[in-house]
Amino acid sequence: MQSDSIKVEYRDIPDFPGYRVGDDGSVWSCWKRTYPKGRIGVLYVITDQWTRLATGINEDGYHHVVLSRDKKRHTIKVQILVMLAFAGPPPKGHVSCHNNGDKNDNSYANLRYDTPKANEADKKKHGTQACGERQGHSKLKADQVQEIRRLWITGKYTQKAIGAMYGVTKHPIQSILAGKSWKHLPCESRQGAD
Repeated sequence: MQSDSIKVEYRDIPDFPGYRVGDDGSVWSCWKRTYPKGRIGVLYVITDQWTRLATGINEDGYHHVVLSRDKKRHTIKVQILVMLAFAGPPPKGHVSCHNNGDKNDNSYANLRYDTPKANEADKKKHGTQACGERQGHSKLKADQVQEIRRLWITGKYTQKAIGAMYGVTKHPIQSILAGKSWKHLPCESRQGAD
């Protein structure tokens, strides 16, 4: 394990022998693949040489690594490993949170345990809350939602007709016009429903 000019503290990852995490959010392994003579297949052994693991990014934008234990692979968020190693298990009902809202900063100094409600408040404060287009399943964009609201205000179109224009059913249109979805965008409305 190396560090540039900053001193990094490393700790073993609980329940995962042969793995460590740095307080900078780096994840390391000392497992080595070997091919012993007279044996078919690969054998993994723990060595004294540490290698930094590459991280992936999940659909929500969080960094994760794949660790092995008992011949099973486990995909785990880096922030969880850092907190387990440096703070221990979370208190009941708490999750790991990024203090600055940056999912790329998994340093221990940027992480804490808090309630899911506090985590959602952080996301709102940092502008990282999954709403509108940032939701993976959203079929509409912010400008389309504003246009849907403008079309509705004219009184010329039904919710079903507006939905057909944008390739969605009446139900998402109802939710938009009732202010149940896309709440973060300013909303004007007309009275009545169809």
